Amino acid sequence: MHIHIDTVDTDIVVATPQGSIDCSNADTFGEKFLPLFEQARAVILDGSQLAFITSAGLRVLLTAQQKSTPDKPFILCAINDNIRDVFRVAGLDALFHYADNQEQALEQL
Repeated sequence: MHIHIDTVDTDIVVATPQGSIDCSNADTFGEKFLPLFEQARAVILDGSQLAFITSAGLRVLLTAQQKSTPDKPFILCAINDNIRDVFRVAGLDALFHYADNQEQALEQL
């Protein structure tokens, strides 16, 4: 799993993980992803290159959601249907804010 990080407008961070987030790499993903909330006004996770996520990856995203506030939003965008199903089955889909793509996510800010 690789994570590409871009900054938009100097204070909005877009993180794009590639591959899967599972028990073998969730800790590493969290170490790279969670500190973004300390330096950014908003964090967008672009799931367009995310193939799969397990409960270990969901745990990291739940921690990220807990770090978000109305003044520091966290938005998931471009999440494929299979991954959305994982959120639904886990009963977590209502906890997150979603956008179809990065442009929509930026408009929500």
